[in-house]
Amino acid sequence: MKTPNYTTLTLGALSLAFSLPLLAATSDNANSGVGINLTGINYWSSQWTTLNVMKHASNGSGQLWATSNAQTWEYNTGHQALLDLDEQGWPRSLPSDSPDAPFHYVTTIIYHDNPHHPVGEFVILYEGEGELYYSGPELISSEPGRDVVRMSENSFFHLQIHATDPNNTGNHIRNIRIIAPGGSCSNAATDYAANAADCVNPEQFVAFEQSYQERIFHPLFLDDMRQFRTLRFMQLLSTIDNPVQHWAQRNQYDYASWALNGGSPYEVAIAMSNKLGAEPWYTLPVRVDDEYIRQFARLLKTQSEGNSSIYVEFGNELWNNAWPYIFDGLYLEEQGKTLWPDTSYHDIEYRMNYYGLRSAQMCDIIKTEFAEDAGRIQCVMGGQTGVPWISEQALNCPIHAAGVGQRCADNMDVLAVGSYFAGYFADQKYLPILRDWASDGAEGLNNLFEEMDSGILHGLTYNPDEPPWWQAPEQGALAQARDNIQGNLALAQQDGLMLAAYEGGQHLTYAGDIRDGRDTISEALFLSANRDPRMAAAFTNHLNDWQASGAGLYVVFESIGRWDSWGAFPLKEYQTQPREQAYKYDAVLSFIEQTPCWWAGCTQHLNDGNSPNSQPAGDVPVSVQPTH
Repeated sequence: MKTPNYTTLTLGALSLAFSLPLLAATSDNANSGVGINLTGINYWSSQWTTLNVMKHASNGSGQLWATSNAQTWEYNTGHQALLDLDEQGWPRSLPSDSPDAPFHYVTTIIYHDNPHHPVGEFVILYEGEGELYYSGPELISSEPGRDVVRMSENSFFHLQIHATDPNNTGNHIRNIRIIAPGGSCSNAATDYAANAADCVNPEQFVAFEQSYQERIFHPLFLDDMRQFRTLRFMQLLSTIDNPVQHWAQRNQYDYASWALNGGSPYEVAIAMSNKLGAEPWYTLPVRVDDEYIRQFARLLKTQSEGNSSIYVEFGNELWNNAWPYIFDGLYLEEQGKTLWPDTSYHDIEYRMNYYGLRSAQMCDIIKTEFAEDAGRIQCVMGGQTGVPWISEQALNCPIHAAGVGQRCADNMDVLAVGSYFAGYFADQKYLPILRDWASDGAEGLNNLFEEMDSGILHGLTYNPDEPPWWQAPEQGALAQARDNIQGNLALAQQDGLMLAAYEGGQHLTYAGDIRDGRDTISEALFLSANRDPRMAAAFTNHLNDWQASGAGLYVVFESIGRWDSWGAFPLKEYQTQPREQAYKYDAVLSFIEQTPCWWAGCTQHLNDGNSPNSQPAGDVPVSVQPTH
């Protein structure tokens, strides 16, 4: 349903000022040995990351606005180059109503293809004059600078600007904020109440409309993340195939959305880490120059609170030839060949040697900027779990070392690998067997878990003419993962590095491939197994194996998101899923609660979150005088 709002808007200040105390960070993760990879911010996410859900918005193609034609009803004519946007991304003008105009209004998506969006009344605040439309939700009330819409279940939310600055005074519609339903009964960062009736004392209820500038993040999201020691921001920052090269090109904190090409701003990740008292793990795009790295380090040093470790990693899985990882890998190969022109190596050698060199250079720059606090920086070299040679090329960087006499490992603190189990299920050779299991109902699912726990496929598929690495593991998926941990730990210890898991967990996926019955296998086996209590036991056993090995930090992949043909990696399928129904999530939290961190010096002394610098630029730290 398209609901027009023809209100002329003028921003005015409320006469009542009120004060909210800073929200204290939790220390529930002080002794945790487990971190988590965060899903990104977008309109289809079932994770409620921000209170201002305008920050989720995009046009579906990584840009903010779709250029929409009122004559043809075309959603996006592709005329973004004709948009007249201010520095925060708000349109200062729109074309005339002429039928010949390439577009007539702009549209952005707040929620779409998202059955787990919040339900209830959203408050829209904005400045300027013009006409707003809301497609999907019902318009409940409207006054200058403030609208209220109601979202029902299984709906969508498109925001449209049909006119802006009608009087040509420069007062265009801008600073649109769309505030999620609900509020809190206290100043605790994880406190959530749907309404005042949920508070013991209803008068203590503070709606998110009054606190969103200070809170930033949804309390339910923070509550789910509060026990994780480390937050890895690879997806939030859109590290993979990120084209950014220069610091001035990065996305800005005060931009209209944090869900666009190039990833969310670093300030968002810093604020999240500060709020939870968690260690951040940053993954930098591989095309950035030295000045970008230098400015990044200065931002971290200025805004990061406390004295916890800060993990920094150059890129993500640069060895990976799958789409879209391959584009970063090819870039590194080109750089390596350019740097070492009079040599002859395989492409992957150029790639991993240049990766090792650039990782070491990144580390040097950041530690130099941190100066006396350089000990906080944990420089990460990413490795390949099942192919130690890949890790050795990056650590030893023999092409580079031959010229300077220094290995890239000398600059590193951590070797990080993806500690997954059951990834080999996706191999073509097992397809006929898994098709049969998928048709066997409960018995087929029993076979899957037996394979993970003790092994079936090796006996069914062993071929003496194939190399050992191509065979199914004799004792199953968890045993294979245990062997991989030991092999990578030995490699890390050679250089005195911590072995960490940058990602980890189950890896039952065909990565979107639905050919030849894979869709049935994915639904009947892979997704069903992730909804089975036995998956909790598999996670527990794997984490126990990791801890017992002597390896260090384990960062699970990933937080909250929908499961589909691409896999079931998120621990929870949606934000409000109860812990007792999210078996993987419950298993990981139970491990954290029962297993204090185990490596030397891992106990943290965390900042309490009450520093006056705990909010990034643009937030109101103590006294809030809202204007609507």
